[in-house]
Amino acid sequence: MINERAREEFRLGGIRGNYGQCRVVVAVRLMFVVLGLFHTGTACAADRDRSQERRESRGTAGGSLVLAGGGSLQEISPRFLELAGGQGASLVVIPTALSDEEIKRAVLADKVTSAWKQRGFGRVEVLHTRDRLQANTNDFASVIHRSKAVWFTGGRQWRLADAYLQTNTAVALHGLLARGGVIGGSSAGATIQGSFLIRGDSRSNRILVGDHTRGFGFLTQVAVDQHLLKRRRQHGLVDLRGQYPDLLGIGIDEDTAVIVQGDILEVIGRSVVGIYDGSVSQISTTKSVNSAADHWLSAGQRYDLRSRQVCDSPAILSTMPSPELQH
Repeated sequence: MINERAREEFRLGGIRGNYGQCRVVVAVRLMFVVLGLFHTGTACAADRDRSQERRESRGTAGGSLVLAGGGSLQEISPRFLELAGGQGASLVVIPTALSDEEIKRAVLADKVTSAWKQRGFGRVEVLHTRDRLQANTNDFASVIHRSKAVWFTGGRQWRLADAYLQTNTAVALHGLLARGGVIGGSSAGATIQGSFLIRGDSRSNRILVGDHTRGFGFLTQVAVDQHLLKRRRQHGLVDLRGQYPDLLGIGIDEDTAVIVQGDILEVIGRSVVGIYDGSVSQISTTKSVNSAADHWLSAGQRYDLRSRQVCDSPAILSTMPSPELQH
C-alpha cells in the first residue's frame, strides 16, 4: 500500500529519487494537511484569486469603443468622428450584420458611404464578406491594418460572428484598438463588441441565449443589449444576470451610446444606459420596476467596468426611468 502511494506521489509530483524518499514526502505533506499549514492557506487563496480573475470585467487595453443602442446617431457621430481623428478622417464600414438584400440596396444607393461622409468623414470604405476563408486572408484584413476607425452597422450580430470570429479580420480589429484606433457600432454592431453574445440566435432576436454566444471580446466578461427601453428589453438582462451572475450586463437605449476608454464607460446621448451586475445583485424573478438594472446612467455619467462601481457622477437613478424616457 505504501509503495503504491509513493508511486502515485512520484508520478504526480515529479519527485526524483527512491521510493523511501517519497514515503517521507507523503508523511510530511499529510502532517501539514492535518495541521492546516500546507494546503488550505495558499491553495485556497490562489483559487480565490483565479476565481476573481475569471469574474473580472474589463474594458480596452488601448483605443476607444463606441457602442450605440440603435436609433439616431445625431449626438453620437460627432464624438465618434473626434475619436477617429476629426474632420476628414478615414473610416471602414462593415455592414455584414445586414441581410444580403439590405447590403445590396444600401451599397447600390451609396447609403453606406454617403451617410458617413455627411457626418464629416473623408474616405469611407466598405468591407464585407460572408466567406470565412476570405476573411482570414491578409489581403482582406489589410484594409483594417491601415485604418484608425471602423464602424459596424446594425442588423443581426450572429452574421458578424459567423463571418469574422477567429479570423485574421478579428485579429486586425483587436490590433486596431491596440494601436489607439476606435471601433464603433450600433445595435448589433454594439452587441458584437462584448464577450458574450446576447440575442445571438440565428432564428430570432427574441431568444436571449441562442446558438451564437461568443462576441468579439473587445470588452471582457461583458454582455451588451440594445434598443433597451424602446423595445422593452430591460428585463432580458435581469434573466441573463440570473443565468450568468459573473457577467456584467450593459443595456443601451436608442439615441444613446457608451464610450469606453480603458475600463471607464461614459454615457452620451438622449436616453439612458442600464447596468446589470450579477455579482452584487440579489437575483429576483419578480419583473417589477425595481428588479431591473442595478444602475441607470444618463449622459455624462461614468462607470468603472473593472471595479463595477459608478464613478464621480451625480444623481444615479435607482429605479427605471420615467415614462417619457421610454419613448
